[in-house]
Amino acid sequence: MPTPETDRDPADDRDSDARYALVRAAYADAIFDAIGTVLLLGFALLFLALGTRGLLVDASTELAVGLILGAVVLAGVAFGLVPPVRK
Repeated sequence: MPTPETDRDPADDRDSDARYALVRAAYADAIFDAIGTVLLLGFALLFLALGTRGLLVDASTELAVGLILGAVVLAGVAFGLVPPVRK
């Protein structure tokens, strides 16, 4: 049997609002983390392609190796293998 509206506890509404805010913040954080990971991997692939092209074509070897190392570091950051610079 449903309870009448007058028997509701107003604290339940506050708990529901707090839960909604928490879930919304967690959802937004997860979305931004996923987008950030995809962007970091995209930049890593770009650097890897540019570095590989630089090694295969007569270009600066130092720049090509630097781009490849940058790609490896970016991929490590994207996968959480490199510790973050800030906390």
